[in-house]
Amino acid sequence: MGEQIGIFELPHFKGFATLEDGTKYYDVTDESYYCGQAMPKALMGSNVAFRYKHFDVTMQFNGAFGHKIYNGTALSYSNQLSMPNYNMMKGAPEKNIVSQIISDYYLEDGDYVNIDYVTLGWNVPLRSKYVQGLRLSLSVNNLATITGYSGLTPMINSSLINGTLGIDDKNVLPVYRSYTMGISIKF
Repeated sequence: MGEQIGIFELPHFKGFATLEDGTKYYDVTDESYYCGQAMPKALMGSNVAFRYKHFDVTMQFNGAFGHKIYNGTALSYSNQLSMPNYNMMKGAPEKNIVSQIISDYYLEDGDYVNIDYVTLGWNVPLRSKYVQGLRLSLSVNNLATITGYSGLTPMINSSLINGTLGIDDKNVLPVYRSYTMGISIKF
């Protein structure tokens, strides 16, 4: 009681123990310790616009820093016991793990910067009595996410207080990238 909201208190991962048949399981401490916070210490958002002659570029960035994410997806899909019902992560068969003990092994830094959108526009110079202006544009949404997080996406619940706070548990898909072309004609 009296603890901060969104803290991770987990047993410490000491290493893998190997059974006689070669399978491995997690060896963890008996006691839990404070090992991180799900809520970011800092959030970032920025809109940037540049204009040069008839061209313009608009970008939006966002990010979160100073928090942890529990990679429950890796915990589930690195386990040999999930076969054949589920796929496994790359490299998981070689690790030969047959355990799903929760520990700080799958707790990762959740820092990220997301390039949310970029728009490149061109105001076409015209000399027409019928058309006063013509603008062409190309936009890319969700251009890139820069992160060291190894899970599906670092953009998970890090602020809504419920059972998913700070947990990547196979239920959040990365945002998809989309492209849009636009034309604007002013008569």
